[in-house]
Amino acid sequence: MSSEDVPAPTTTPALASSSSSIAAALTTAKNLPDVSKIEPFNGEHFKRWQDKIHDILDVHNLAEYLTLSPPEEGCEDFDNKTKTWTANNKICRYTILSALSSNLYDIYYTYKYAYEIWNLLSKNYIIEEAGSQQYFIGDFLHFRMVDNDEHNLYTYFTVYYLITSYF
Repeated sequence: MSSEDVPAPTTTPALASSSSSIAAALTTAKNLPDVSKIEPFNGEHFKRWQDKIHDILDVHNLAEYLTLSPPEEGCEDFDNKTKTWTANNKICRYTILSALSSNLYDIYYTYKYAYEIWNLLSKNYIIEEAGSQQYFIGDFLHFRMVDNDEHNLYTYFTVYYLITSYF
């Protein structure tokens, strides 16, 4: 049998379309930051969570899109800048929303821009954390040692450690 007698392999349009969509999905999945190791933000320890998200996006050279608004019409190379900004905004938005608890996700998923979500979270939780830090500092300043026995000294240093490790 010669090579001319062997039929050439054919691909159906559905199979070709399916394999190209799988390849596109794999490429996209490789480009998305991995937030699986970040504990979902539930309203506590915002600054720590914010730093982790910023670091992950910074590794992918996307951190600037957390504060960057869409390009204005009329700027040089508007179409290309808009296309780039839109793609990177989607990745940042996905990253932020993926690292939120279900309750917070339900609140913030309606916002379409990553910079809006980032700013709202910052406003809400940085102010809240500042208030709780003032409370801890106020408590510590009013803490007094009554006796010099070992038990009170141990308590004093334990409280001091807990307060300073919070920041």
